[in-house]
Amino acid sequence: MASQIGKPPDSKPPMSAMKTASILVVVIGGAIGGLVLFLMYLAPDTGDTVVSGHGTVAMVLGVVFSLIVGIGLMTLVFYSSRRGFDDDAVVHRRATPREGSHSTAPGE
Repeated sequence: MASQIGKPPDSKPPMSAMKTASILVVVIGGAIGGLVLFLMYLAPDTGDTVVSGHGTVAMVLGVVFSLIVGIGLMTLVFYSSRRGFDDDAVVHRRATPREGSHSTAPGE
């Protein structure tokens, strides 16, 4: 009974790292497999539409630039969080005479 103190009645032991990683691999693999299946068999035919070389280069550059910006911003978020820059979000201000414990009015 003493070991049950402080634990919720239906608490489960945490999953192991190996089990979590295997679940993640299965989910990501399933998503990629579904995407490949969709693109190969279920995507509608584009007909006579042709993308020129300039369009292909523009699309590749757009994807690469978007990935660079996304990865860079997420890196900055994690760096800021790890270094503690996000901890102090309170604005510190000087106490005004109304907020102080004594009056600073002239003649008192």
